[in-house]
Parts: sequence; structure tokens; C-alpha cells
Amino acid sequence: MERTLTVIGKGRTATTPDTIQIELCLKATDKNYETVSLIAVKQYNEMCDCLHKVGIAKDEIKTTDYSVTTEYEMRRNTNNTNVRTFVGYTCTHLMKVKLPLDMKHLSDVLSALSTCSAVPSIDLSFTCEDQEAIKQKLLISAAEDAKIKAQVLADASGIELVEICSVQLLSILSDSVSPTRYNNSVRSMNVTAIEMTPDVFESSCEVSYVWSIAPKK
Repeated sequence: MERTLTVIGKGRTATTPDTIQIELCLKATDKNYETVSLIAVKQYNEMCDCLHKVGIAKDEIKTTDYSVTTEYEMRRNTNNTNVRTFVGYTCTHLMKVKLPLDMKHLSDVLSALSTCSAVPSIDLSFTCEDQEAIKQKLLISAAEDAKIKAQVLADASGIELVEICSVQLLSILSDSVSPTRYNNSVRSMNVTAIEMTPDVFESSCEVSYVWSIAPKK
């Protein structure tokens, strides 16, 4: 029976954000389905025009979700009875825009959106464009950690590491976004210049390595 040694390599990275992700939401409600669709298109075009003025092309604004739902609410009728009443159709358009980490450009974008008659809701996050590179760094870190652990155990136990028999990825944990948040609910003609440095975000992984071993010669 082959003798083996199993260790769990743990990889960790701290990544500095290089990308701003702006999530946008437009909502329109009307009792007429055709009308709410036309309102939604008008809002979208108005917002795109505002963003175009600060260097963001229409094809850079990516839709992440588009839905039209029926809205109801409970209302009392003349008999003082609660009745489920149709309010209208609500069109919800969710979008995202990615920008290089440039606070001056971000200030310009938010200023443009603050004057937009479509009144989109805005949520910002800070992330890294190359997520695959983060995963590669994690796996390299885990491999180095496993190798060090295996060698320490082998030396302490008087055995030799012969070769790796198997490798299994157990988990990858990553928020992929910085914990730094930006919240400004004030709509004004100009957004004050933003000066901030988003915090790093941490990622981790665990990888199982199995070595075949032999008595030390």
C-alpha cells in the first residue's frame, strides 16, 4: 500500500481595485402597458445622452436585467372593504457601467447623472477588471503554502516527499469587490470632486495536495 501525505494549502491575496462599477436603475410606472414602455425608452435615451457628454458610449452601458411587472395595492372601497386594486405596470431597467479607477472621471459622471431628468438610482462599487488573474495568484499562493507545509512535516517525520499524486481545489472565497462604499443621495447640479482610495479586497482558497512519501535515506 502506497504511503501518502495530505496537506491543505491555503492561498490568500489582497487586491487593489482598478475598476469602478456603476450600477444604474430606471423605473417607470403607468396603467397603460404601451405608455410605460415608451416612458422607459425615453428615460433610457435621456440617461445615455447625459453619459455620452462625459465620454461614455451607449454600447458601454450594459443591461443586467429588464422586467415589466404588474403592481397592485389594497384599497378600501365604498363598502369599507379592502380590495386588491390594479395600480399599473412597472418597468425596471437595471444596467452597469465599468470605468477605470479615475476619481475625476467618476465625479464628472455623477455630476452628469445628477442633472439627468430620468433620475436613475445609482450604486457604486470598486473591483478589479481581471478576476482570472486573482484566481491564478490564489492558486499559486496555495501551492506554495502546501509545499512549505509538506516539507516541514516531512523533515519533522523523517520522510521524503516523492511526488504529487493528486490535487483538488476545495474552495475559493472572494467578494471580488472592495468593502469601500460610496453613498451620496443628494441630487445637485454639480458633484464635488471625489478624493478617496478604495480599500483592498481579500480573497482566499484551499487546495488539497497528496504526496507519495518514502523513508528518508
